[in-house]
Amino acid sequence: MKSKYYTFHIGLGAMAIIFFLGLMSCAPDKEMLKKKEEPIRDLGLAYYQKDNFKAALKELHKAEKIYADDHILQDYLGLTYLKLKNIDEAIKRFKRSIELKPSYAPAYNNLGVAYMQIKEWDRAIETFMKITSNIVYASPQYPLTNIGIAYLKKNEYQLAINYFNQALTYEPNHVSALQGLGETYLVINNVPAA
Repeated sequence: MKSKYYTFHIGLGAMAIIFFLGLMSCAPDKEMLKKKEEPIRDLGLAYYQKDNFKAALKELHKAEKIYADDHILQDYLGLTYLKLKNIDEAIKRFKRSIELKPSYAPAYNNLGVAYMQIKEWDRAIETFMKITSNIVYASPQYPLTNIGIAYLKKNEYQLAINYFNQALTYEPNHVSALQGLGETYLVINNVPAA
């Protein structure tokens, strides 16, 4: 009788292992899901680039149902919500993108822009600062210019000038930095420099 129970117990254990392994093999492969999600995400981006933000959001949400842990998808969702003036949701998506890939600099820049939209200048500056020292970020002129704009809005003109000039060291013809520098010089009544 005891051996029957023992055999039954082993049988249940083996069945449990087989069932568990079966579940594991049926579990969707992360890379497979990502490959399935990317074309839909890219379609959402195409709609975004054509300023069709509602269609973009629809496609991006479809992609999210397939694979929500894509940092680029979360960034695109944030950008789309930003265009649709849903700043809280945009901030949430940019933060999620950063959480998924802390080294993804565009999400930091976009999060800073979202903070600027709601005039949270200090939070914006703090966010931009996180990527200005990132030596692999190919476009530091953008966060540097944004820091300059935030300081201009805070009436801290010398800091604004400093950051606009830093941006111009990376791209001497960066229009936004040149415009910000000109505006700052006009505000402090340095017309020749403007």
